Amino acid sequence: EIQRYCEYFDSKKTQQQHQQQQQEGKKSFERLKNLRGMMSLLQNPFTLTAVLQSIEQLEENRSLRKRKFEVVRYEVYEAFLENWIKKEIQGTKITKEQCFEMCKKVALYLFENKTLIVKEQLIKDTMNIMNNKNQVNENEKGKKEEEVTEDEVVMMMMDTLPIRWTGKEGTFIHKSVWEYLISQLFIEEVLSLKSTPVTTRRTRLWESRVLSKDERSVMLFLADFVRLEREVKNGKCWCDGKNENLFQDLLIEMIERTKQEQDGEGDFHNKATGGNAMSVLNYSGFKFSGMDLSKVKVAGADLQNSNLHLVDLSESQLSAKFLGHCVGTKFNGSFMKRCEVGWSKIWVEE
Repeated sequence: EIQRYCEYFDSKKTQQQHQQQQQEGKKSFERLKNLRGMMSLLQNPFTLTAVLQSIEQLEENRSLRKRKFEVVRYEVYEAFLENWIKKEIQGTKITKEQCFEMCKKVALYLFENKTLIVKEQLIKDTMNIMNNKNQVNENEKGKKEEEVTEDEVVMMMMDTLPIRWTGKEGTFIHKSVWEYLISQLFIEEVLSLKSTPVTTRRTRLWESRVLSKDERSVMLFLADFVRLEREVKNGKCWCDGKNENLFQDLLIEMIERTKQEQDGEGDFHNKATGGNAMSVLNYSGFKFSGMDLSKVKVAGADLQNSNLHLVDLSESQLSAKFLGHCVGTKFNGSFMKRCEVGWSKIWVEE
């Protein structure tokens, strides 16, 4: 036993293990280097951890969805969460769909209540709602298995979620995971508009408030999704197989619709929708040049470094912070007659 113990400290074996680790490290580095745009993302410690844990899933997703352009952060978190859930549900009665649905419901609750603290009672209440909707799991129909108590199922779910628990309270393992889940909810809400009549289209999350600086990461995830959707190969868009940038087009429609809204009770919500949509498009690198944005209502729109060359912003309603959000913005030839900035007005002679 002493000899076996001493073998762990054998200099030759230690050197061999060190060399093997170096070779594996070089292979991993080359693997990451071959993914365009990846190296710039690895400067963030958590992103590095997420990539190392889900590199296979990331490569699989990019191959499946025929993504050839630079890797964006949205893809990393997409793969990370898929890989996390796949591993954590092993040996439990929790399905991948149930776990992902719970993640989004918890994220939504935190967003609506402006908190980052998750409580055990929230999981229990959400589980009860989910169980009432799905009395029988399709995968378990006709199977006779040992009954599991409600508390055991709740504990299983809590263990599978990407949440770090301390007693009966917890937080997502990283704030960016919560931000990614919120972006998913924003995306789903917009994409659901395509099956809704134009006259009845509403976006509850987008209308709820202008996303703050602390929530800027949510908009960056949304901007990543816009960029991914622009990746067209053989005339097809990767997200739904159509030859169009559906998500981007719906965001533009949301901005255009604010022109038709009258000032009144719902005016703030219309401005918030337009402002959030315009910020996301700007972050994605969208060029507004030459667009007719007269009479739009875009509260809090962040247009830093955007190109507004020859854009018509006459009679548009912007937020009081608008000028502070326009560092580096190109206004060459743009029209801003009777443009309202907060409670003041900018009068520009033609």
